[in-house]
Amino acid sequence: MGEQRRTVGSRKLEARRAAGRIVPGPPTRETRTMLKVGSDFYILASSLASRRATRVLADGESFAVFETGGDILESPLEALGFFRSDTRYLSQFELRIASETPYFLNSYLSDDNAQLRVNLTNPDLGIHGGAIHLRRDEIQIERSWVLADPAMFHRLRVRNYTRSPVQLPFEFTFAVDFADLFEVRGIKRKRRGDFFAPKVGANSVTFSYKGLDKARRMAEIVFQQKPHALSSNRASFLLDLKPDAQADLEIRITGQSEGDTSAWPNHPRSRLHRFDQALTARRTQIANLEAECARIGTNNELFDSLLRRSAADLTSIISQRPSGTFMMAGIPWFATLFGRDSALTAMSMLPFNPSIASCTLRVLASLQGSEINEERDEQPGKIVHEIRAGEMAATREVPFGRYYGSVDSTPLFLWLYGRYVASTGDLNLAEELWPNVERALEWIEKWGDRDDDGYVAYLRE
Repeated sequence: MGEQRRTVGSRKLEARRAAGRIVPGPPTRETRTMLKVGSDFYILASSLASRRATRVLADGESFAVFETGGDILESPLEALGFFRSDTRYLSQFELRIASETPYFLNSYLSDDNAQLRVNLTNPDLGIHGGAIHLRRDEIQIERSWVLADPAMFHRLRVRNYTRSPVQLPFEFTFAVDFADLFEVRGIKRKRRGDFFAPKVGANSVTFSYKGLDKARRMAEIVFQQKPHALSSNRASFLLDLKPDAQADLEIRITGQSEGDTSAWPNHPRSRLHRFDQALTARRTQIANLEAECARIGTNNELFDSLLRRSAADLTSIISQRPSGTFMMAGIPWFATLFGRDSALTAMSMLPFNPSIASCTLRVLASLQGSEINEERDEQPGKIVHEIRAGEMAATREVPFGRYYGSVDSTPLFLWLYGRYVASTGDLNLAEELWPNVERALEWIEKWGDRDDDGYVAYLRE
């Protein structure tokens, strides 16, 4: 080969077609890795088997679920995607090199949970007449993801370890379905809103959807480097790499709904356009949150590592919203306020970060029940169970927009209040929330114990 440039990918596809081993047109992931028999799906054995685990990133109202190789697969078997405010703003995002899936090496979250890093390499490429034009393991492919609510940033870093210059075709396949979180989790809907034709620019694609709740939701995919070819579901790049040279590609995905003042472009983070900027902003935010928490250290390295991971996991479920700061119930499917879970977690953190308890108490008090509403199991004084912001909650297809169907959130609110005041001596908060405490006690006596046996009982209206 000498110093001649090696172009890979197309001849391999042509050779397979000529041999009758593949049908015209690119095969889908499902035809390569899944078999459907009746209503059942079966995973076929393949080199992708080691990539079935998932990785999760979270920041405030946003979270993303990837398969372990850094892809978002459009599959009926897995609920992957980029979610914000209970809506999926990216349902597919897959990487190919010369139409092939890269070989997976490893992937991991950074110690602070700010970044997902994935290491890949190339398979054998460019087979034609028995010749391999680029052997596997000669190209390093590093994928990195970071969330900086309301956007998600991706960086692809490619390095050539051969002794010859190469031209490498890379391709991203993507899709947006604007599915509600409960729809993704399996609830069937009778109908959906209106999808608008994607707008394809020189280096961006914008998707939009008007839901049954009359809210318009938009997703924008912006490529920092102009693609070689761009359509409404695919972006192609040709990377020319000299020996030992490196090239980067960066992508930004933004999700927002109409009237959302916390979203792009009104969000303070709208100035973030590059991956490094987003990673720095997210790490600064995490460091500020961790600075408010007491630190514990030991002389055991393994135990210290466990403590750091636990602290990072707790930090990842702290939500800082305009309505207030609180502990979310969990990532990925409960990335919202839950009266029971939020109160219990704040109570567990009380010796280390009492400000989380005070903020959580204020948020729960602001949502305390004020009327009798059987549809959402609300009574005066009752503490909220769950808050949701998606389309199905807004249209009342699910009752969880503001739902009070919990037997223990109200007693736990009182318990957290008492523990917080006793631990901190914060009489200002005690006085501020005393009216809420009286209403919560009244709910326990009147609504929680309807048979007057001294026990709070659960009853769903």
